[in-house]
Amino acid sequence: MASIEDEIDRLYQLPLKEFTPARNTLAKEVRGADSTRVRTLQKPNAAAWAVNQLYWRQRPTYDQLVHAAERLRTAHRALVAGKAVDLHGVEAAHRDRIRGATQQIRELLAEAGESPSPQTMTAVAETLEALPPVDEQPGRLTKPLKRIGFEALAGVPPRSGPPAPRKLALVKGTQKAHEPPPKTPAKPELSPAKKREIDEIEKRLGAMQVEKRQLHADVERARRELQRAENAHARVEQELAEAKEKVRQLRADLASREKAHTSVVTEEEKLEHRLQKLTEPR
Repeated sequence: MASIEDEIDRLYQLPLKEFTPARNTLAKEVRGADSTRVRTLQKPNAAAWAVNQLYWRQRPTYDQLVHAAERLRTAHRALVAGKAVDLHGVEAAHRDRIRGATQQIRELLAEAGESPSPQTMTAVAETLEALPPVDEQPGRLTKPLKRIGFEALAGVPPRSGPPAPRKLALVKGTQKAHEPPPKTPAKPELSPAKKREIDEIEKRLGAMQVEKRQLHADVERARRELQRAENAHARVEQELAEAKEKVRQLRADLASREKAHTSVVTEEEKLEHRLQKLTEPR
């Protein structure tokens, strides 16, 4: 028997409807802690399963998307550090990888006989944007991932609380008077270069929002057109199947009637021959 890790990997590569029975069977085949572990494995939902299949069946596409996501995080960290980066180009490359991965997932779902709902594909898109997973093993997702915010993307630690109050210093047993709190340093004025970069980023974000809405409308329109075409195709296939069945029935009926006709003709010939013999003069 393969290792328990290999067996668990195999579960997440199965068609979604086969996961639970295969998991229960595996839990009976192993013993002890492995059995308990397998028994408690959660069945993925449709979106998580679809992204898992991208990992198992289209690994180059998955790896390219993860590489693009890591480049995007690096670019954001550099931006936070005040460095000049081609953020637009990196983000465009990341979006291209997401679009390619989404198309691959649609093809994988079609091959598996699954018809993805808009809700499933929205969850798939969010998961692709959040890759790689932080708390789950790749290929074993059980639920969609959530998009991470800018601070998490850039690796910026959250702002801490206010500074702790200063302790009073004691000198030769005598307590010093309370020192006045230090003045909060004035926020440094941004340099013209940084102001220009901030303006450029804000413009890009605005443009991206417009592009995102347009792409979303395009996706929904294409999805509706595909659904109409699939419905028409299903109707034609149903009509074709019904026509084939009708032809089969008519052929069977024709063969039966021809057989009956042949039987009657044969019997008629026998009777006429017998009648002729009986009526011949001796």
